[in-house]
Amino acid sequence: MGIAKNIEAYTTSVHYSSDTENFINKLSELPNADFIISEYDPEYETIGELNRKTAFNKPNQYNLIIEHDNYIIGDKPTVLPSYELTIPIQRANEKQLKLYFNPNKTVQITFLTFEHLWESFLETLKFNLDHKNRPQSIKNYDLLRREYKSILNKLKIPSIFIIPDGPYKIFEIENIESYPNPEFSDFPKIALSLDNLKTFNLESILHSKSKEELPSGFISHEVLNIAFIDNLKTEIPH
Repeated sequence: MGIAKNIEAYTTSVHYSSDTENFINKLSELPNADFIISEYDPEYETIGELNRKTAFNKPNQYNLIIEHDNYIIGDKPTVLPSYELTIPIQRANEKQLKLYFNPNKTVQITFLTFEHLWESFLETLKFNLDHKNRPQSIKNYDLLRREYKSILNKLKIPSIFIIPDGPYKIFEIENIESYPNPEFSDFPKIALSLDNLKTFNLESILHSKSKEELPSGFISHEVLNIAFIDNLKTEIPH
């Protein structure tokens, strides 16, 4: 397995709806936003007007792509929408977050760029890389965390499961045909069972003051066999 580049996260949301207008109306209230919407059928043909704008008179405006796909649910073919929401952020390493709301109520979050390489991120956390500048790196990571925490709190998302991009079987968690109704608590169990990914609490890792304070097993675990949970209910230190 090669060195992963992108850093992603998964979570769940009760707000998914197969009724697109219902979802748009509910979603608008959470981040207080209007949307520029493009919608596509299973053949990726445009549905309705491209880049149509909602008129909720909200202070924010985000891009929302709706893609309808074919699924087999209980031996019956059906068409369900997925939603791709793009929200701008103000970080040096990244300018946006993308959230994908899937039919089984999982949410994939991309562009969590703590570092451009997962290995660099992990080696910094392990006190192996850039040891003297680790405190500044942690401050930068917390700046990103505060930004995505602000967004995800508005979306009523309390925790995320963070993993590197790679050929992991856990990514199948977003497929409703394989996982009709996953719970957030399932993610670490599935990742351990299928991919040998050991899950650690990101907050405790970030704010360890030395290698000795790091949780048991974190140092010895291979970087591509590590995942994190970030609990967004806790305060992030300044």
